[in-house]
Amino acid sequence: MSMGRSGTDPRLTPRKRGSARIFLFAPCFVGALLVCTSCAPLSDPYPEKGAAKPRTLVREWKNGDTGATLDLRDKGKFTVKNLRAQYSSCSSGGLHTKSGQGTWKSLDVAGATSVVLDFSDGCDTTLYYGEESGDPVLYNSAEGADIVMKLT
Repeated sequence: MSMGRSGTDPRLTPRKRGSARIFLFAPCFVGALLVCTSCAPLSDPYPEKGAAKPRTLVREWKNGDTGATLDLRDKGKFTVKNLRAQYSSCSSGGLHTKSGQGTWKSLDVAGATSVVLDFSDGCDTTLYYGEESGDPVLYNSAEGADIVMKLT
């Protein structure tokens, strides 16, 4: 049997040639899908982000593992003890544990609430509101650090 000018079987119509190509690439697609799903993490350490009204946030939050406490009060005031987080806008920035007081505000973006803590010494950090097993949590994580500090 002779091939056409393009090197394809002339009996294959354009529709049949397209079908033949699918069979050629199908094993590649299945292989890539298997590789991608085997790389997925088994469990996500981060709580599911959610939205919260400011009055939901006003309370004392605690982390039993680290002893950290965060008291978010009305009128945007807070007090914190032993909060391990990524800090910025201050000379002692970076990942460390901090205690102090200052002002807080909540920001809602795309259905997720963030809580920004502005310390009286100029440092700031951001916590994220979420839910874990149906319970509200505030959490913070630091790039390059394998921690997820949760306050419940």
